[in-house]
Amino acid sequence: MLGYWLGAEALDVDVFQIGEIRSSIQDPAFVVEKLSEIALKGISPGINDPNTAIHAIHYIGDILRELSRLPEGDFLFSNDKSDWHAKRKPMEATLFEALTPIKTYASHDIFVMASVFEAIRIARLEAHASHEETFETFIDYFEETLDVEELHPRERAFLTNQMLRARKVQT
Repeated sequence: MLGYWLGAEALDVDVFQIGEIRSSIQDPAFVVEKLSEIALKGISPGINDPNTAIHAIHYIGDILRELSRLPEGDFLFSNDKSDWHAKRKPMEATLFEALTPIKTYASHDIFVMASVFEAIRIARLEAHASHEETFETFIDYFEETLDVEELHPRERAFLTNQMLRARKVQT
């Protein structure tokens, strides 16, 4: 959602281009959504290609890293002639919508789940401090909802290590 208004002396210029379809350049959250869909298709029983899912999840982490550099909240721009207010989806919503469906359908695959924690770790590498609690809360959510006690001790250790790596990012 975007608000735009002009000051009295503003030049008559086109600031935004409005199209009929969403674009990855204009809307990174759209790319995260599409990559999440690719990951879900990769882990679906009909396709059963977890490596495609893992690849897509890694790309999600790369995009989240770029998005998390910015502070949480909307954008307000002004150049003394015009002002813009661009609403942004909160990071928590982006994480939830992108990664929770993957957890739902791939909780039995430790390598796919490890890639989710790796994506979170990558997203946190250069994250703005305003996202710190969001990432921690999201890792807590995954830790609470995954049934790691049902895993073999070696698998549990592997997945637990990935969770810890996602928590202990040096920023």
